[in-house]
Amino acid sequence: MIRHAYRNERSDIFNIWRACFGDSKEYIDFFLDHSFDPEKCLVWDDNGHAVAMLHLRTADYTSKNKELNGKPVMYIYAAATLLEYQRRGIMSKLIAAANDEAAAHGCMFTFLLPASDSLYQYYAKLGYIAAFSIKRAILSRNDLMGLKSEQIIPDNTGKSPIEKRREHFLPSIQWREQELNYALREWNFVGGEIINFSGGYVMARKKEDVIEVKEACGRFEDVTAALLDKYDSLKYSFLLAPYAEYPFPTITAKYGMIKPLSIPENCNIIKEKPYVNLMLD
Repeated sequence: MIRHAYRNERSDIFNIWRACFGDSKEYIDFFLDHSFDPEKCLVWDDNGHAVAMLHLRTADYTSKNKELNGKPVMYIYAAATLLEYQRRGIMSKLIAAANDEAAAHGCMFTFLLPASDSLYQYYAKLGYIAAFSIKRAILSRNDLMGLKSEQIIPDNTGKSPIEKRREHFLPSIQWREQELNYALREWNFVGGEIINFSGGYVMARKKEDVIEVKEACGRFEDVTAALLDKYDSLKYSFLLAPYAEYPFPTITAKYGMIKPLSIPENCNIIKEKPYVNLMLD
């Protein structure tokens, strides 16, 4: 039976997450303490216990196309089924229920980020199509030295990350305030930092000898200057918007799928190359 989660079944949600994703107790507790919302979690109930789950986050699509701009969309994530309940069609039913719920809320589409090629194939059978991509780049410190701006301008704009994101990334999926605030807190929790500067910010963390750049918002020369000022590492790995051009080699990789629910006719989301990130992947 499909239903919304109960607030008092934290242990069931924890057990599914731990069994299927293998994250640490500390990380799962952090999610349950700061983000878990029973009304945004669908579960499969077996004898009063949740044995499969998926979680939902609402966002907005931003575009220069007025027919698309500002339309709500819904993200499906942390979809998991306990091993002994797999291969029974439970997840496909949960996904269908999530799409029904999204349609009832007027969402233009649902989207998700499959973790493997086999999952891309699985979701394609449920009506999802590959629609998002991301550009990846690995640059040396010397590469960045040749790209950086001469001076870092301190952030005195008073603008929040949500304001900066909406101004910089277009077209894109824009998280609402509650969801974005959690994504930023989660990034700090996993060892990331947020470096603010005038006109943008960069989300980065040091992992072994590499600086992983999760999101770069703002002029790239300002992003590089902020990184070089903060870190002394020799290697930097970037996730970048798919629609932008950069003065260095990038590799484009698939980065998510959508299931259309009420996309206006004559509109092609794939051709827009929208940016999406901070999906708690």
